[in-house]
Amino acid sequence: WRYERPQKGRTRNFLQLNVDFLGSDSVEADVETVDLALSLLKASGIDMNNVEMKVNDRKLFDDVCIKLNITSEQKGRFLTLLDERNKLAEDEFFTKLQAINISLALSDLDILNNLQPSQRLVDVIEGAKQLGWTQISYDANLMRGFSYYTGIVFEVIETSGSFKRAIFGGGRYDNLLEAMGGSSVSGIGFAVSDVALLAALETQNKVINIPNQEKTFVIPFSKKEMPTANTIARKIRLTGKTVLVAVPPYDFKKQLTMANRLGAKNIILITPEELASGNVIVKDMETGEQKTISIKEI
Repeated sequence: WRYERPQKGRTRNFLQLNVDFLGSDSVEADVETVDLALSLLKASGIDMNNVEMKVNDRKLFDDVCIKLNITSEQKGRFLTLLDERNKLAEDEFFTKLQAINISLALSDLDILNNLQPSQRLVDVIEGAKQLGWTQISYDANLMRGFSYYTGIVFEVIETSGSFKRAIFGGGRYDNLLEAMGGSSVSGIGFAVSDVALLAALETQNKVINIPNQEKTFVIPFSKKEMPTANTIARKIRLTGKTVLVAVPPYDFKKQLTMANRLGAKNIILITPEELASGNVIVKDMETGEQKTISIKEI
């Protein structure tokens, strides 16, 4: 959950996929994370011709802060404000700078326009391009709002024109775990929400290709048949299929209604009479066909 104004691709309630590579501060770890981020989009069905990945290096701004006399206490808020710069009117940006006791002239920020990519950034971009990702490029204005980033930062942007924001982003955070009381462990990662991914797909008139998962609904007659129901469910689940097991109250009519509402294709009814013979009743909800089979046949 997040506490802010909902907007396209960004809601207060969402599911988030987190990907983190811990334990290495190498360029290779950066390249693999970038590769995975772009591969995730491609596998989801996104048209990669309408995707760009912008990258920058937060370490470049260590020298910038020194030259602009930004203190270590001010640095986090200054970089966060730089991240918002493109979304603010010029006077609003400088008003916010003054609010955090930083006095700069427009000419002072010329230093940002002349920043060149670090060697590490060059190596990451080259490593990604060797893997076929031609849509990656350096962006001196990319900052990412979180203060804990220590190295490479990146954002993946849908460029067709109507999405108008990053799909997701991430970066390197080599001091974060230690700052939170843990060990000194390097890390780089990213997070993507289901809302942003679906919005990007909708922008491109695409849907996620989700394999058809047939649901089987197992309904015991009573608590007495429940152990058999769980055993059957487990055996089917081990084949990779989706199984739901009815829970009390055990009422065939109500449970069949529930199974229909949940889109179950197959129903397995476990009655005392059939179970005494080692059998169950299987019903195909699409055709209405119903037959008695041995539990061993399931």
